[in-house]
Amino acid sequence: MQRAKNTNLATALRRLRIIGRRRARRGAAGARSAMRAAQGQAAAGFAFLCQPELLQWTKQLTAAPATVYDRALDAEYLRTRIGGAEHRLFDGGHDLLGSWEAAREALPDDGVSREVAGWLAALWRDGATPMGLPFASVSKESFDAWAEWASSAIPGVDRQWLYDLATSDAFELLGVGLGAVGLAFGLSRGDQEKIAELLGSLGIVSIIGANPLMGLAVIATAAYAYLLKRHDVDAAALARGGALAGTSLAIFATLGLPVLIELVIAIAAGALLKTYVLDAGRLETLIERSAVAGGEARRWVVEQVEACRERLAPRPG
Repeated sequence: MQRAKNTNLATALRRLRIIGRRRARRGAAGARSAMRAAQGQAAAGFAFLCQPELLQWTKQLTAAPATVYDRALDAEYLRTRIGGAEHRLFDGGHDLLGSWEAAREALPDDGVSREVAGWLAALWRDGATPMGLPFASVSKESFDAWAEWASSAIPGVDRQWLYDLATSDAFELLGVGLGAVGLAFGLSRGDQEKIAELLGSLGIVSIIGANPLMGLAVIATAAYAYLLKRHDVDAAALARGGALAGTSLAIFATLGLPVLIELVIAIAAGALLKTYVLDAGRLETLIERSAVAGGEARRWVVEQVEACRERLAPRPG
């Protein structure tokens, strides 16, 4: 009788272990699926942070009567009206050094702590608006000449894109911070697929959104991972990240719906693309075929050039 009880207990324990292993496998599979979904949504999230509607919201949220420090930063613009809406790039009072000098001179006896608090508050209010803050002040004449040349010489580049390139705002900094965290997490785990997909997404967003800080983060991470650490480039994941970001940016640019609705659509479209179109196997096959076609094209060009040389070469006698 005791032996039968022991046998039944051992059988029950085995069944519990089997059930536990199955649930653990299901949990791991669910976690992997969630991670893949999150990676697909990251592209939509970074594209979302580029949208000017967000800065309109934060501009309204941070709106307040101008302080003496706000007026100090705007002193040159208030005096000359230089640059109009773009004056922060030209007036010398909105880059880090110029704004601090203006804040220090705003009041004669306000003390360092009040100066720092007023300076940071003024920068925050300006950085949370669509016009942002410049990395460095430039002369209006130089920027006008640069914008005129670039608009005519570089397809797709206009004055607004160049202004965005020379300035930064709160959501651009947030995007850079989130991207850096994601890249650092991927590097710490040695997840080459995640690194490549993030680099593809961030690279496209940094170019279309004119975010040089994000571009520098992409270049630095790529140099560290692929040149210093000698990791293999996951071309399929890189292309997938770029395609997902490009799709999300196109959705935000063309639909004209409320931005939160566009975000939901971009997330859904990214999930569908990643599942049914941009899976790793198909992308790798496409990249391999493109490489083969490119090699054949290069060989054909070389053959034609050699044939032309033979025909044009002087013949003896």
